[in-house]
Formats: sequence, C-alpha cells, structure tokens
Amino acid sequence: MVAGNLHADDIDDVLSHDGLDESNIGRLDLLIFLSFDRGITGSSRRISSILENQGGHGSASFRPVFSWRPPRGPFEVVEKTVLVGGEDLQWARDTLDVIMGEDLRTIRDVRSAVLSRLPRRNT
Repeated sequence: MVAGNLHADDIDDVLSHDGLDESNIGRLDLLIFLSFDRGITGSSRRISSILENQGGHGSASFRPVFSWRPPRGPFEVVEKTVLVGGEDLQWARDTLDVIMGEDLRTIRDVRSAVLSRLPRRNT
C-alpha cells in the first residue's frame, strides 16, 4: 500500500496535476478530500469526502462512499464500499471513536492510535 497527498479540491483538480491523468488514476483505490475552514476560534481541517475506485478505469470509476455534512454534521454513507468489508468498517468506526474521544489532533498522535489498534498478523 502506498499513500501520498496533493492539494486538490475534487477529482478534476486531481487530474490537473502533472503525472495524473485518465490513464493512470485508476491505479488509485481511494481519494480523500479535506476541507479547510477558518472560524472565530481558529482554523481546522476535516475530511469532507471519500471517493473509492469501484472497478474500472479512469475518473468515472470513482464513486463517493462517505461524505461529511457541514458544519458539524456526521459522515454519511453515500454508496456501499466495495473495498472494505463490514468487520473492517466497524474497526475503522471504533478507531475514529477513540481518536475523537481522546481529542487527538496531531498527525503523530493519530498515527500512533491507528497503528496501536491494527490487528497483529502472523507472518
């Protein structure tokens, strides 16, 4: 698994970056978009939507599977995911509950929480 990031607001913006086009975007499994909000008490970043490659080629194969309803609304399931089973999805929900319950805010803290909850695999 490889993860990377770039500054893009939507899938069209992703495709405007050098090195990404309709011929190779299908190699990606997920596109996660963040929103940046400035408020009276400061600024925040939040995942606004998650698009999943549901098989196929090019940008048309991506479908929104989760979306956030601002300003403080919950995430909504937009379309059923094909990459993640029910058990893994529950693990993710439980992990997010821990992250939010402990008010973790830095990448280092969130990463540590996620890694500590990963199931141990015998290799």
